[in-house]
Amino acid sequence: MSNVGYGVTRLMEQAFSTPSMTGQGFADALQTLAGVRKAALSRASLGAANAPVPGSDVERSLVSYVADCVLADVDTHRRSLDDIMQAPDVVSALASDNVAFTTIYYEGGVPATLRCDQAWTRIADFLPVSFVPAVKQTLQARFGLANAADVDAKLQNAVDALAGAGRDAQDYMLMSAALGWLEKGIVLTHENRLQWSAASSVQQAIAQRNAQWAAEQSLYMNIVRPMMTFFEGFIYAIAPLMGFAVALGPMGISLAGKWLMFALWTQLWLPVLAVTNLYLMMAAGRDLDALANVAGLDPFSFYGLMQLDLVLQDWLATGGMLAAATPA
Repeated sequence: MSNVGYGVTRLMEQAFSTPSMTGQGFADALQTLAGVRKAALSRASLGAANAPVPGSDVERSLVSYVADCVLADVDTHRRSLDDIMQAPDVVSALASDNVAFTTIYYEGGVPATLRCDQAWTRIADFLPVSFVPAVKQTLQARFGLANAADVDAKLQNAVDALAGAGRDAQDYMLMSAALGWLEKGIVLTHENRLQWSAASSVQQAIAQRNAQWAAEQSLYMNIVRPMMTFFEGFIYAIAPLMGFAVALGPMGISLAGKWLMFALWTQLWLPVLAVTNLYLMMAAGRDLDALANVAGLDPFSFYGLMQLDLVLQDWLATGGMLAAATPA
């Protein structure tokens, strides 16, 4: 009996041609991109990925580099802040060939003073070779996947579903981390200039955003899925009692009929959730398309990620509300 709702849902999802809820989970693409953003918020959420090589300190090195080199390029009019905020990848956003300024780079537990161009050469080599694999291990634990290779497939499926094919999920992962480094670099720049009010306001905005992401929970995972599991288990548990009820005559047969209707009701939840999942994917994908083609922002740029945060939070909240209303 439990295969009725599941089988109907599988047939529906073949027609939808979107990431299947039965195979990947409800609103999986939204939750995957949100999970990457949460993992990249801070040193605490990155965990061991902040020091993938003994003695390294990714956040400290990159924040110093952003403050001393990237923002210094802005101050000396070598680049504009808009160019950085609209850059589609980490190389375009953070690369600096400035030889007039230096920064502190932490390697092997020893801080080294390097010119900006030298620091960027080391950073560009370090990020894909050491940092990215460590972040994938962090995401593997967050998503509960069997191995790190599954992280690539999960991220790419989510990016393809919402942003369209042809985008590299690794760019999204790196830019999510780089946005945090940029924000902290702005705070450090204000502090170095003794602009305490500006530093405090930026720091407060970062803390509020991080707290909001930390408090964001999946209503589906917390309420709807346990409720579905309970009701389905309840149906199986009382099945033997229905055999005795039938022996009571017309009243027992009527009771058994109501039990079957109760079972049918719970089996209809999965198809309804599949339609809801399709709606979420289409609506969120439409918003990302508008971001790129109407607002003219690359969804993976710093500006785009800030807007994407709002899209993810809005549709995750909407999806949770619709999932909670599914039994009704």
